[in-house]
Amino acid sequence: MSTVGPISRPLFGAIVMAVVALPSGVSMAQSVDDLFYPADDGASPAATPEGGGSGGAGPPDSIEDLFGDGGGEAPADGGGGSVEGLFGVAPAQRDAGVRVSGFFQNEMGYVFSGDEHWQKFRNTLQLHARGRFDSGIKWHASARLFYDPIFDWTNFYPEGVRDDRRLEGTIRETYVDIPAGKWDFRLGRQHIVWGEMVGLFFADVVSAKDMREFVLPDFDLLRIPQWAVRAEYFGDNFHGEMVWIPIMTYDDIGEPGDDYFPFDGDTVVGSSLIPPQLRPGLQVDVDAGERPADSLDNSGFGLRFNWLKNGWDTSAFYYTALDSVPAFERRILLPQPGVRPNLRVDFERVHRRVHQLGGTLAKDFGNVVLKGEFIYGLDRPFSVTRVADDDGLVRLDTIDYAVGLDFNFPHQTNFNAQFFQRYYTDFDDDIAVPETKRTDSGFSLFLQTDYFHRDVTPEVILISSLNRDDWLLQAKVTWGFQQNWRLVGGVDVFDGPENGLFGRFADTDRVYTELRYTF
Repeated sequence: MSTVGPISRPLFGAIVMAVVALPSGVSMAQSVDDLFYPADDGASPAATPEGGGSGGAGPPDSIEDLFGDGGGEAPADGGGGSVEGLFGVAPAQRDAGVRVSGFFQNEMGYVFSGDEHWQKFRNTLQLHARGRFDSGIKWHASARLFYDPIFDWTNFYPEGVRDDRRLEGTIRETYVDIPAGKWDFRLGRQHIVWGEMVGLFFADVVSAKDMREFVLPDFDLLRIPQWAVRAEYFGDNFHGEMVWIPIMTYDDIGEPGDDYFPFDGDTVVGSSLIPPQLRPGLQVDVDAGERPADSLDNSGFGLRFNWLKNGWDTSAFYYTALDSVPAFERRILLPQPGVRPNLRVDFERVHRRVHQLGGTLAKDFGNVVLKGEFIYGLDRPFSVTRVADDDGLVRLDTIDYAVGLDFNFPHQTNFNAQFFQRYYTDFDDDIAVPETKRTDSGFSLFLQTDYFHRDVTPEVILISSLNRDDWLLQAKVTWGFQQNWRLVGGVDVFDGPENGLFGRFADTDRVYTELRYTF
């Protein structure tokens, strides 16, 4: 599972980090190696793009959508000499028109534990445009811009954090879809979601994420698309997929001093990463490091196969890439007269190649849906406390799996319970998280309902380790007070040991509001 840093990487949170986000729907989190990779519940490339209305690629509406013929047959004449001819579609006859959609959202957040402060007053605008050149080829373009004046109004955060979170513009999903009989091709910046757990993004091994607010935001704000080439084949009860990512996108973990940065100097000095005998006078530096070069050697590649038989939806996949979540390489610099009066420890963010084999399953039993995910990770980097270790990292193999039941009741009431576990095939006793065992376990509970009013939807999620007292509680109420408008009020509470996946953020409990207009 990917991690957010040396303190979180080994944690069962490699297991629970997947609980990524509480969107207004049932989506709760995002990917495992966080443990749970933020995901879109297995959407096909033709699924609704992120943002606006649906909030992102979601599950297919029907079996036909999932296992259909790919959205059109190639004309008999085929032809070459153009992109359309290469992929067997007719030359463009007319532009079917451009559709524009998007949303504007205001978010306010206030941290009420530790050093109380205003956390955000973010204003986000996201725009989508889509259209088609003919009956086959479609295009989609989107961009996001946000500005947060809280970093102009206050000086609570260091300058690096203010610069990082004050103003930002990004390209979101921007691609073309080219159908060719039973094949579909998507070229460009896109979400590639392989997870099928409700709310947990355990098998979403391809997605990158914006982790500057940990796993708290809605997944349509948290997930970052990849620049990729994707080819899909749709057969009878079979779906094959191949992805190549020539230009990798990596998790954005923010800057030191931010509320959810994995650690800063003071945290490192007091943590198990630094032996007590080395702490007096210790200086710590956390370096952003250099982004890996864009090259064939650093590109990502994956294969996924999906079958539907007797109501069982199963898949198997392989993916290899530089881990989107950075590890923190450690260097210990001894005191040197005239250069360094004290011991210094440097941490640099690095991305190591990992290999992941996995599978998913889902079965509908009336009002109950069984889902499961399994992933075997090879050569994952984990931080260790051994001073003798040159870079403070070891490469270990892990097995992660999650099993969940989703119950659907009247009044749009959904209850989900999940159990997840990580097993280290070659455990290291010096892993830098206290109480980490060869087998780390956790659970999550989710409840959502509009029983009290059809326009008012309360929901709550609890994510907890079973190995230690380390947990996160998220609760919110969504009010759809007018068409296209929604107002959200919520609270996020952390507790646990100071080096725990959640406990390290115990001083950042917050209340927040969101106001969104979708058009």
